[in-house]
Amino acid sequence: MKRQLLILPIILLLLSHAFGQKRSSELGVKLINEIEDKGTYAPGIGVQALYMITNHSGIESGFYYKLNPQYYMESYSLNNYTTKRFNEKVIQLPLLYRFESRLVNFTAGFALEYSINLKEFKKTLPAAYGDESLQRLTVVPTISISKSWYFSPSWGFEPELRASAPIPQGGVRIGINLSLRKRIF
Repeated sequence: MKRQLLILPIILLLLSHAFGQKRSSELGVKLINEIEDKGTYAPGIGVQALYMITNHSGIESGFYYKLNPQYYMESYSLNNYTTKRFNEKVIQLPLLYRFESRLVNFTAGFALEYSINLKEFKKTLPAAYGDESLQRLTVVPTISISKSWYFSPSWGFEPELRASAPIPQGGVRIGINLSLRKRIF
């Protein structure tokens, strides 16, 4: 696994030299605002990194912290129950292919979501809930469309509309995110 993770940066470096075009890197902050198909709101924030290999193609990644609210019912008797909420704390690591054009930008790829407090969440669940659907590590395929605006040669912001579908839980998440980045080189 470690070998495979080391191969990716080497391939990117070789591709960037092979194309020999203008490369750039940007680093910034991204606010995440996701709504799941159940109607729950999942806010987050993190660091975004962007590396353009050619004028139009690049890699987007980052490190984000997000709260995924989880709701469940706890029954006390036949007609007596309450709905409880638990905020699942998640670290998200996306790896996305990015295509930039003058009009809009497209990204596609996946993100790995790691639940930090899953053990605590399982302790709060009633015994009848069944925790087989709860996973510590989730793969999330994702696509997005965005538009970059630069208010100086090195600073810019980017609103984004993102759709993703966690595996194995299923469902759809729609995100309206905002990035603020600085061009490094």
